[in-house]
Amino acid sequence: MIVWQNGETIDDPWRVLDVDSPVPAIGQIVVPFERIVGADAETLLHSECGLGVTVGVDDDLEQLAPWVARLGLIILEVPVFSDGRPLSSARIIRDQLGFAGDLRAQGDLLPDLYQFMVQVGFTSFAMAAARFAQWQALGDEPDLDRLHMPLSYQTDLRAGLDQCAPIWRQRHRQKRAAA
Repeated sequence: MIVWQNGETIDDPWRVLDVDSPVPAIGQIVVPFERIVGADAETLLHSECGLGVTVGVDDDLEQLAPWVARLGLIILEVPVFSDGRPLSSARIIRDQLGFAGDLRAQGDLLPDLYQFMVQVGFTSFAMAAARFAQWQALGDEPDLDRLHMPLSYQTDLRAGLDQCAPIWRQRHRQKRAAA
């Protein structure tokens, strides 16, 4: 997997553990969701390691609430690009759970969705090399002109984490100012 953040590839400092791997004494580790909510919860809570978790689309996000302050990374799995649940999950993690750390989308990521993923709170992206090549073709940071999106899609319809006001509010303000 290639990790992309702030317009560049990065060396991922996080070590991904599987369900049976022992928790190391130091380092930054990412564990499956089952370990956070399962029998390993107490061990992980008191570990000296930086802690991250991988969350699937069917995992119960409410179970992350007690862990939010302890987590430095949440990875949301994107099984297929047409599955919108990770975008909804990202918004819940940011807005309702108050997570302020690195929120990573991982899996089948289309560059066309970059704007929407950033808007709901994703800060890094992990994808296979073949998919990353599509992103690389767009330059440092995908923008709407390069993605050939129609003008009507270049302003958001609703507020996101990356902007102050959705288009309907901007138009309302313009009408009030003109009156």
